[in-house]
Amino acid sequence: MTVQPPIGKQRKYRHQDLQIMHAEELDPSECRPPVFWKLITNLPVETHADAINKLEWYALRWKIETFF
Repeated sequence: MTVQPPIGKQRKYRHQDLQIMHAEELDPSECRPPVFWKLITNLPVETHADAINKLEWYALRWKIETFF
């Protein structure tokens, strides 16, 4: 997916090529619904391993927010 800046700012800012990932928890706990993520990144995602790596980074987000 390519996102472009507003018309008035296209000379100052570049367009962004984005990757969209969908991830769903396959074996969720019985006490809650499965986790379903739709993530957008500007980092390259070319393989399954790349996608897993980005999901692991995102999963750390909650620990980082709790720490700060």
